[in-house]
Amino acid sequence: MDEGDGKWLQPDLVPYDPQSGQPMRFVFNHKFYRADPLYIDIASDIIRTDLLRTLPAIFGISPARPGEKWNLNLVYTSNDYGDLQPGRELWRLHAGSQRLLFVPQAQEILGEKDQQCRAFHGALDRWQVGDSLAEKIGGMPRCFDMPSATEELRAFAKARRAGKASDSGDQLRMAFVRKPEGMWGGRGIEIRFGIDDLLDEAGKAASDVDVQPDGCVFVTLEDSQCLGLHEPPSPEASASEDACRQACCDMGPRLCKAWNWRAEEGCWVGTPRACTGRNPMFLGGWRGGHRPRQGEKAGEAEQRAVVQQYILDPVLYQLEGVKPPLRVKTDIRIYGTVISMDPFRLYISKRGYFRSGYLERNYSTASDEELKDRLMHVTHHIPKIETGSYQCPTAPSQGHPKGAEHDAGSGGSLKKWFKIAKEQNGLDPKLVWKNIKLAIAVFILGAREQLACGGNAVPHACGSVAFQFFADLVVDSHGKAWLMEIHPTLPLKSHGLGDPEGGWVEVLTRSTRQGSMGSLGMLFAGWANRPYRQWVESLMRRFLQQPRWRRAVLELQQLHRWQRARMPGWSGEAPSLAGLLAKILVEEHMACRLDVVPVLPAMWRQVGHLVQARPGKDGDPFGQGLRPLYRLVEAARRFVRRAAAEGSHGRSPVSDLRPKKCVPVDFNAGTVWEQPWERDSRRFKL
Repeated sequence: MDEGDGKWLQPDLVPYDPQSGQPMRFVFNHKFYRADPLYIDIASDIIRTDLLRTLPAIFGISPARPGEKWNLNLVYTSNDYGDLQPGRELWRLHAGSQRLLFVPQAQEILGEKDQQCRAFHGALDRWQVGDSLAEKIGGMPRCFDMPSATEELRAFAKARRAGKASDSGDQLRMAFVRKPEGMWGGRGIEIRFGIDDLLDEAGKAASDVDVQPDGCVFVTLEDSQCLGLHEPPSPEASASEDACRQACCDMGPRLCKAWNWRAEEGCWVGTPRACTGRNPMFLGGWRGGHRPRQGEKAGEAEQRAVVQQYILDPVLYQLEGVKPPLRVKTDIRIYGTVISMDPFRLYISKRGYFRSGYLERNYSTASDEELKDRLMHVTHHIPKIETGSYQCPTAPSQGHPKGAEHDAGSGGSLKKWFKIAKEQNGLDPKLVWKNIKLAIAVFILGAREQLACGGNAVPHACGSVAFQFFADLVVDSHGKAWLMEIHPTLPLKSHGLGDPEGGWVEVLTRSTRQGSMGSLGMLFAGWANRPYRQWVESLMRRFLQQPRWRRAVLELQQLHRWQRARMPGWSGEAPSLAGLLAKILVEEHMACRLDVVPVLPAMWRQVGHLVQARPGKDGDPFGQGLRPLYRLVEAARRFVRRAAAEGSHGRSPVSDLRPKKCVPVDFNAGTVWEQPWERDSRRFKL
């Protein structure tokens, strides 16, 4: 869409849809990105968190009501992306009560680290997965929701100590990291060998207690903010702090566990997913309360936290040109998209970035004292920026003859990280990349059991469009990939807005934009390249007529009818099985244009071997119709390849709009970068 369109900008900043003439719900690129990548109009339910407190003033968002339709528009305007322009089927999707990039219950199941750990290890228990996953691939280190899991943590640590002693006699090389609720950017983190010190140092909740005459008790919150709240049933609750507190009391402890009030935003009530620590600088003015948990006394409630086993031997980065030599810890951020829960498809981007510990001393875990040196172990950029130890990587715009990222930096592209893993750590990048894909696949596949149509508590989850995410992983010295957590959100970060993770430094911003925009683009890649897709679909109609597939076709058609009967939206999927297979194959065909790689269904047999999946077994990860569909996709892929070879002498059909050399779209093309302050930040120079 062209910004020159008179309906694009309105005095109230709410853009209008050129097709309907009606105000859009939300526009992603307004004043943040170039006009040409794409714009999206979506219902605001994708961000039913505290973002709704501030975004309406910028974007004119209003929450979509149950049953209200949303509209989806994905439009490329640059002629360079001709093969990516979607067909008319995508221009106007009416999805009933579905939401783009929104899966019912996703926030409740994957919104916080403790929930993610519970989903992952719960799935491994249901699938009866042994130690082979952790021994060969990695996965997610064991973590515990504190204080409720204190005894479980003690038992785990005791069992591991006994195992370590019997194996090697070394009982001291097991460390844990404690992350308090509501903390971010490395704040509040404690790392120790064993668990005793962490349990002794567990923080306590605020001692201020607010008791109502009717016995409604809250731990007082001031200059703090709770995520996951919503507007109260009555607008009168926003009139004052007392009115907000009373509204929460009237709702009862089952429906309202916390309240937050500020004059500018009014009253917010409900069940919090996390509450920040007191921070008058950023949150000044928020006041509220949090009910003590059942069985706890007001003022004596232990602060919630997640305790997770710590990876002691990460990939280390030896800084170029620094003497004496310095080797620092690294972790990586990967972008991806679950295109659909039903049927399940997962892609991850080849573009991402790495972060490091601070550049002051060699990484070491030789003693408890070194574990207490928080900046050595926390890779988040904010602590390094606050202490003045962040060093920007050499940016492409600086025009250095040795190229970008040729010397030391506090972070950099995923491409450079793989070079570090190979040249400085002796790892095989292909094996590491495979482990990364498998670790993410097993994790999200485990969560799918509760999020997809068959297991979701919300009936209209059938056919949901799924979600975009970014994942933080630590790769150890053996090349195993350990997932720390994922962020099931829209990972679009624009440069220049002060975001110190993906949008503050040129190299990281370029990687972020390529990874996030490429993975986001996969949501419509199956509708791209219309002539090629029509050719594939015609082949699929012939393919499905083969007698050998009759049973699988009948099973999938029956499943589709059942899902449709459970109030699903259209969800952007093709209505026929032939169309669905064609869409999946076109997604794989077009992935290279967005610089992403297929994970599922492409690697489903490798994943199944790891979790020892068996048909008909309780908790089968490939149940709910995935097993017959994935088999059909495998056979259909071979069928298309043979047809292309026979009809076009080994090349793609003439109707294929994709360039013969599949070059990824550059989402940074035309962007002018010039950040002199990045050069000024450099303390280590060759």
